[in-house]
Amino acid sequence: MKILARLVLILSVPVLLALGFALVSSWWTAERGWNLSDLRLQLVAVYQRRSEVKFQIGIAKRRSEARQRIIQEVIEGRETLLGAAASLRAIDTNPSDFPPEYPKFFPGGSEGERLCREVIIRVTNALQDTAPDQVRSQTARLEAELQEHLREHHGVVVLPEE
Repeated sequence: MKILARLVLILSVPVLLALGFALVSSWWTAERGWNLSDLRLQLVAVYQRRSEVKFQIGIAKRRSEARQRIIQEVIEGRETLLGAAASLRAIDTNPSDFPPEYPKFFPGGSEGERLCREVIIRVTNALQDTAPDQVRSQTARLEAELQEHLREHHGVVVLPEE
């Protein structure tokens, strides 16, 4: 009989602790105006938003890396201004449900011209960090390429299709 009493006592301690914790935690959260169900729902929403933000950061990082490669190709003379602008447009539209906001900030009368201006500005910025002596010549070369295209196409930038 002693063994049975000890066994009941040993098994009842965790049950009583769990029951006490449940009562205290309910009282403690209710006293603060918290609802555990609401808190759980908020936590789930935060984790979902976190996943969305991580996905968007991944897209932004891949786009940034691709832009840097394209700008480097322009600097090295392996890509034209218009080809680079078309590549930037392709990068920005993939995936299509996450469009970038910044192209609106570059000057130009059309999307194509804004993308060309973006390429020129990015080349200028990249060269200022690595080869400041080339900034003027590269910028002048790209501006001349843009102006020639605008003259040939009656003031409209026509980008090649990728």
